[in-house]
Amino acid sequence: MRLIILISLLLLSAQSVATVYRWVDENGKVHYSDEQKNNAEAVELNENTQNNMTIDTPTKINVIPTTEASINYTISITSPQEEAT
Repeated sequence: MRLIILISLLLLSAQSVATVYRWVDENGKVHYSDEQKNNAEAVELNENTQNNMTIDTPTKINVIPTTEASINYTISITSPQEEAT
């Protein structure tokens, strides 16, 4: 049973390769699709099409502690009254 599932998945993945078509409309806008249009040309995707991103290492920021007194906030609910809705 596992062999049948493995073979069917391999056959299914082989059929999933699609051709990409590129065309330019009358306004000069470039379109890409998997369906062929009348003036579309097939695009060869031989390169690695994955996006690669590099992240710079963060720089250490020296924070100078302040000597100001901390501020205490209080909140009081005035409406609705207790046991009221």
